[in-house]
Amino acid sequence: MIAGGGFAALEALLAVRKAVGPRADIVLVSPGTTLDFRPAATIESFAEIEPLRYDLRAIAEDLGAGFRQDAVAAIAGELREVRLESFKRLDYDALVIAVGTEPRASVPGAVTFRDQRDVPQLRRVLSELESGAIRRLVFAAPAGVSWPPPLYELALLAAGRAEARGAAVEVALVTPERSPLEALGSEASALVG
Repeated sequence: MIAGGGFAALEALLAVRKAVGPRADIVLVSPGTTLDFRPAATIESFAEIEPLRYDLRAIAEDLGAGFRQDAVAAIAGELREVRLESFKRLDYDALVIAVGTEPRASVPGAVTFRDQRDVPQLRRVLSELESGAIRRLVFAAPAGVSWPPPLYELALLAAGRAEARGAAVEVALVTPERSPLEALGSEASALVG
């Protein structure tokens, strides 16, 4: 059983299928039925493109796995059993939990950009930038555990948009990193810097 409906869950499904072939009975359990391609959310804020969404049931079926739309509510490890939110109980031989993280607001007063849910909000900010209502735009990453590459992408796209429109806007990027894109290594850091 694989609990989750994001990239990690699908990568686990691919890995298990490759490792054991068709003899494994795999079920993907996810509260949602679609995989939203969250990395595309940044570009969706700047271009009129449809969000990229994929049908989880179809992906599971293509990989010879079952699909159940539900969420894991409790795990009884000794019994090798999960209780779903629907109160259905399912047995498992092996359980992969790939439920991901939940993005949350962490910079008070700021527009928080998580994924496709926040595209309309960012488009409003860009509209204000283009109209001249915004003269300085700061993209800030919080201290602690975070993944800042999308923030860099948003900042670079916003700066490019402002320049292309001839808007007199200062775009700044603030992160707790010692160097740009520190997590990606010195070569990437030097290039982005």
